[in-house]
Amino acid sequence: MKDLRLHFLLLLIPVSIIVTSCGGGSNFSKGYNAQVLFKDSNVGSLDEGNVKRAAVDTSYINFYSRDIIKSGDQLQVSVWGYPEFNTTTTVKDYGTVTIPLIGDVMAAGLTTDRFTVDVSRKLTQYVKGEPKVTVSHIDMNKRISVMGAVNKQDNYTSLSDISLVEIIAAAGGPTPDADLGHVKIFMKGKISDVKEIDLAKHLEQGDMDNIPKVRSGDTVFVPREENVMRKLSDFTRDILLLFGFFSLLY
Repeated sequence: MKDLRLHFLLLLIPVSIIVTSCGGGSNFSKGYNAQVLFKDSNVGSLDEGNVKRAAVDTSYINFYSRDIIKSGDQLQVSVWGYPEFNTTTTVKDYGTVTIPLIGDVMAAGLTTDRFTVDVSRKLTQYVKGEPKVTVSHIDMNKRISVMGAVNKQDNYTSLSDISLVEIIAAAGGPTPDADLGHVKIFMKGKISDVKEIDLAKHLEQGDMDNIPKVRSGDTVFVPREENVMRKLSDFTRDILLLFGFFSLLY
């Protein structure tokens, strides 16, 4: 199993270039007290309570417009020349997103252009010159979910169909108790259409070309190996039950 996990470790660097996690937040933001200015409001430090009290009323917005940001949207923020600020994040229920180092920034109710300007202004205190920021919505239908015995269960976005081993590598690789012999792919929109892949066999034989690909909307599930001690415990229990049964007969 150690040799198999090594395959995933070797894949982590190249895969991180083409696949991004849809989870929000970043460790970069820890230790920084973000400040925010609301129109006609003096809020001060940005925390959940203050944001809820001062949140912009967006009920009038036509939420069918993809240009208006709303809670639950997935946003990809890129800063040219400063990859440490790049992030893919979810707009929280109270309207903010977390940007590395900067902290929480209000997004709900703004157009992507306006939000881009706000992020650029906040970045000026961290970078030289005028930062070049790009903000784009992520199509929720392009996500691939990875669950089970992996180091980072999450939703991931890929630019195209991706190998099963690559998407598991993007999820941090399998955990030590992962059962790579029975990996399941649940196809998009087809609950009953499940593929079971013996990924361990593919890796052991070096058969990388024939490893199936996953596509947008699919869900990958990596099961855990059966617990040996639990099997032994169940076996012991059955023996004791049988022993008790026969003792009653005789």
